[in-house]
Amino acid sequence: KLTPELYGRVGVGLLEVQYAGIDAEIAMPILEGKILLGIGGSVVKKRQHDHPFKIKRDNVKDIYTTGFFNSRYNIPEQEIAIDIKAGRFLAGDNGVRFTVSKHINGVTLWAWYSFTDTSMFNDSINSGYHDKGIGISIPMRLFKGTDSRTAYHYALSPWTRDTGQDIVHHNTLFDYIGRNIKILLDRDSKMMY
Repeated sequence: KLTPELYGRVGVGLLEVQYAGIDAEIAMPILEGKILLGIGGSVVKKRQHDHPFKIKRDNVKDIYTTGFFNSRYNIPEQEIAIDIKAGRFLAGDNGVRFTVSKHINGVTLWAWYSFTDTSMFNDSINSGYHDKGIGISIPMRLFKGTDSRTAYHYALSPWTRDTGQDIVHHNTLFDYIGRNIKILLDRDSKMMY
């Protein structure tokens, strides 16, 4: 937390199963948390699938870069959040990804759909394709009986394609900020009475 209303995150190293590099993000809530705004991006190299600590050589691209403007619109009355991620995705395709999530007693369901410029792809698999899918996040505290920040995430997508892809972020700043914004804290406090 850089200031009371400004959050930052930097990750360096083995960021996920497929990529290593640097990833950074900055975000802030506005209008008592009704809206979250942020920017983020990464500079990564592909990792070798057969050796976890080696970087892949002679890949399609040597370095992959992303850059995004992120926003979230919270609708506390329905426990819904609408995310918009606009910018440059891993394959170099520019576009936007929309995600709608619903919070139900700690469990979060979400669905996403992306529109990106696929004119750079020469193959029929990626050209004209819009990435889409559904997912669920189940907090560990439902099974432990004690508080925990650990959650199980599972997502399904029809195909593994190159369009509209970003590295896996195990915890984005929007997720870190989570329900710790005035508009949701006020709503949750009313439910306690």
